[in-house]
Amino acid sequence: MGTFFLERLLKHANEGIRITAVVEMRDTPGKLRAQEEGIPIYTLGELSDHSENLDLIFELTGSLNVRAQLKSDLALAGNSRTIVVPETVAHVISCLLGEGCLPDVHPDKGF
Repeated sequence: MGTFFLERLLKHANEGIRITAVVEMRDTPGKLRAQEEGIPIYTLGELSDHSENLDLIFELTGSLNVRAQLKSDLALAGNSRTIVVPETVAHVISCLLGEGCLPDVHPDKGF
């Protein structure tokens, strides 16, 4: 899902969308694409250290634990500005971009 969403956002880079970082531990096509685009890749733990200029973090894992860790790390870093966006909102954004909706890989999560 992350690769699909990254590709959708990259198509709109000339319209004011700027991707400033990607978090991906595994070697995926999305991670490779981010590297090709010169987008920094961080671990989950590193992200909060680089969050001062982030408006949104799209949490696409479907994991409540990951979302809770992101929020906790941001709070510990004193960042109350960055919004952690759940995958349901990313799904809607992808649909509104008019290029196909995100694959529904976590339908049982319900958030």
